[in-house]
Amino acid sequence: MVTPVVDAADAFTNGRYLRFLELVRDDRGRYDLSTVEELIPLAEVPVRELDGKSPSSALLMLGRYVWDVDERLAIAMFCEAAEAGAEGASAILGESLTWMGDHAEAVERLVRALERGEGNPSRVQGLLGESLWKGGEESEVGRIEALLRAGMESSSEFGIPLARLMLQQERDDEAASLLTDLVDAGVYGAALLLGNVLSHSPGTRAAARAAYLAGIASGDAHSAHNLAAMLLEQGDEDGARHYHRRAQVMGDHSALGPSSTTDGVA
Repeated sequence: MVTPVVDAADAFTNGRYLRFLELVRDDRGRYDLSTVEELIPLAEVPVRELDGKSPSSALLMLGRYVWDVDERLAIAMFCEAAEAGAEGASAILGESLTWMGDHAEAVERLVRALERGEGNPSRVQGLLGESLWKGGEESEVGRIEALLRAGMESSSEFGIPLARLMLQQERDDEAASLLTDLVDAGVYGAALLLGNVLSHSPGTRAAARAAYLAGIASGDAHSAHNLAAMLLEQGDEDGARHYHRRAQVMGDHSALGPSSTTDGVA
């Protein structure tokens, strides 16, 4: 049963965001967003930012401002904007769902975005590859790798899931080479994975230490923890305690043990 809409606030609180914008839009296409300010006081929406835009396009933009305050609310807005045909909404919704870990829904939206030519094509492909991989689509490994490689044309960040895919396939040398490039490019998380790969062999542990130190310098607490675990395995208890304390200060409170390394995945 559809709840009757009494006014704009009623529409908003009942999740009918497109209707809300229609109700606060005047004949000149100007939006009165005072209701948003009351209901979401932390959302900083420039007063005249939405003026002149269609309700569906305005809703997409409103969702972007709301994202920093309430991600789920923003996704609901993106979804309604996409259903209303707002240009670029499927790509934005797909990326948001990937970020939130709703990979099955993200795949559907990102495929639709590619079909419609929305967003940056290489980025959308990278996001699709990431969601397919994280969603456990193991039968599509070849397609996933191709999508992630395409994604790297827009951002090196897609090298992280690509490296994880390689490691899953025991292509450690390829992964290490890729991760080395990503560390040099300053991609967050690459140093941790590189250290993990290199720490498995006594002959590359000096390089693993250097990778972990690079991770620590980037602010990655897991790199400090994993360096502590590696040093403990090597019998360097003082060094292990030092980096374990550092990991805790940085935010990794994992217990220390010789096999307690993490790959940074929650």
